[in-house]
Amino acid sequence: MRRLQPQPSLSHIAKHIRALARAGAISFDQKNHALDEAAKDGFTSADIKYVLERCAVVEDQGSSNYRCEGRTV
Repeated sequence: MRRLQPQPSLSHIAKHIRALARAGAISFDQKNHALDEAAKDGFTSADIKYVLERCAVVEDQGSSNYRCEGRTV
């Protein structure tokens, strides 16, 4: 019988997101929901990248979606 793997902590997920953002492995296209929502608040893709590189994950929203918080440039 296989043991279930424990769910990663939010800080572990944040560390992974920060590493991906710093490595340039997270990309945005013009149809991206995050960019649309950020533009409504006056933020750019550079702001999103900066936040993700230094973020804290504050909520697991399921389906590999997380709410991140951080400062913009």
